[in-house]
Amino acid sequence: MQPKRIKSPYWAGHIPFSFELIKALSPITVVELGVYSGTSFAAFCQAASSLNIQAKCYGIDTWEGDIHMGKFDEKIYKDISEYCMVNYPDTAVLIRKTFAEGSSLFNDKTVDLLHMDGTHTYEAVKNDYEMWISKISDKGVILIHDTNITYENSGESFKDYGAKQFFDSVKSLYPHVEFMHSYGLGVLVIGKHTTDSVMRMISDSRSRAFLQYFERLGRRIKCHE
Repeated sequence: MQPKRIKSPYWAGHIPFSFELIKALSPITVVELGVYSGTSFAAFCQAASSLNIQAKCYGIDTWEGDIHMGKFDEKIYKDISEYCMVNYPDTAVLIRKTFAEGSSLFNDKTVDLLHMDGTHTYEAVKNDYEMWISKISDKGVILIHDTNITYENSGESFKDYGAKQFFDSVKSLYPHVEFMHSYGLGVLVIGKHTTDSVMRMISDSRSRAFLQYFERLGRRIKCHE
């Protein structure tokens, strides 16, 4: 599949893997924390819709901005909202709340795929994880974006980014894989009864060729704007 919506370059390189993960996991409930202009959220919706997976994809964001992204223009929310209504009216649900407020809308063990892409300080990432971990289903997977941004490789502006530090602190607890391209993506298999297809992906990721394959595909994805 070719992605239909790429509004920012930061996550575009992970779209091929997200398509494959949706296919392997066949989730019923997908939750994204931090939607912004919707590149990753639209990819989840597109994959579920194209594969005829009866999933609901929930995007949670205040669309007000944060300490790293600055203040958001209201046009960003209107644009992704209209896109979802036109293209994925039966799949996409946007929730304009804080992550804490949004978490109260989901029962424990009901979220099959959680994508964490909110404020990136260590404390914020840790708080999001602890707030949502009980919501993850028995086959659930957590994605954490920007696990390859550090002060050492990105400079002074990113000195308080802590996604990598947090991912490194918990990854040994779960089957996992980390992609280094497109600012990094950490994958944690939280559920103890996930699909065989997901576990095969984790096994295959021990090969450098697996990581290079998705990195090559990711490089072909070009931002529309």
